Amino acid sequence: MAVNRDAEDFTRPTVGELTAAGVRGRATSEPSCLGFDALERFRRVPNHAMFLFTSEDALVNQYIRDHWAALDGLSGDACDIHQSVLQLLGGEDFYSQIADVKSIAGLEAVRPVDLPALHIWSKAANCTIRLGRLTTEASLRDTLRTVFTIIHESGGPISAEDASRLRRVAEAVAGIQSARLQAVDPLGLSRSTEEDSVDPLTVMTLISSGLKLVDQFRELAIRFRKQQPTPPSARAEQAGSALEVRHNGTVTAKIEATQLHMDQWDTTRFEALRKRIRTNWDIFNDLFTSEAGASALEGAKIRAEMRNVQETLCRDFKEMVGLYERTLGTSLPDHYQLFEVCAA
Repeated sequence: MAVNRDAEDFTRPTVGELTAAGVRGRATSEPSCLGFDALERFRRVPNHAMFLFTSEDALVNQYIRDHWAALDGLSGDACDIHQSVLQLLGGEDFYSQIADVKSIAGLEAVRPVDLPALHIWSKAANCTIRLGRLTTEASLRDTLRTVFTIIHESGGPISAEDASRLRRVAEAVAGIQSARLQAVDPLGLSRSTEEDSVDPLTVMTLISSGLKLVDQFRELAIRFRKQQPTPPSARAEQAGSALEVRHNGTVTAKIEATQLHMDQWDTTRFEALRKRIRTNWDIFNDLFTSEAGASALEGAKIRAEMRNVQETLCRDFKEMVGLYERTLGTSLPDHYQLFEVCAA
């Protein structure tokens, strides 16, 4: 969602206003089509963001104009992006609007040297993601996808820990992009290699997020069997630009994003699996919740349907974990194979 002035204004621009500013929006984002009260949405959405830039920051400026619809979909209901239409029309920039938005938590600490940037805030925390080291549309795209993946993964308002992770991961993405570009094209004469490739840190974030979902599925599947799940002794979690494997709290392995076997990563297959897993995971959760208040007959039907959905999830999760392990170049802790809840 975007607003005309600042986060206090709450007025979503019309498609006509976006078009006049040279922004490629979609008709379905028209306020009259969405059926929400702007103030109520502002209060309901847990996180908010604002791009901070001036006319000198051409990459960010043009990216917003060309990909606003994609950004709107990327942020979803986890975060609303607020952007001044007046700025897009050339009537103001960060320097002239700072007085209007200084009440937003954390903006008082932003300096000109931090621009361009993406400022994110919630009721609990805030952070500023500097975008100045990104020099291509692909690197900006990958950074934003990584940032909003973490925001969605937070499941609510970002915490101070989430804010710290956002800063670390974004800096790591920028560093990797810069290093890759320098290695491939030290004079900046070509951008084709970066445009055509998949960013390793984005893949690392997707793997970490996916493994958390495997843990959630394992726990719910055990509860479905009327058993109490016990925490696994080992976990794999992202820490900055690396994935750390911890056994009883001690790091036993660490894989950096730069060490990923990117030739083993299959984006097409990953996206197909992720889409199917998300659909069936939602169904599995809904059925589990429905069982509690169901009659004996209805409960039996629900449990039978849950078993069928669980079988599908088991197959897809196992294939997904196999993709993760090939890309990481190492085996993951045993419980990610779901041997406790899935048949061999």
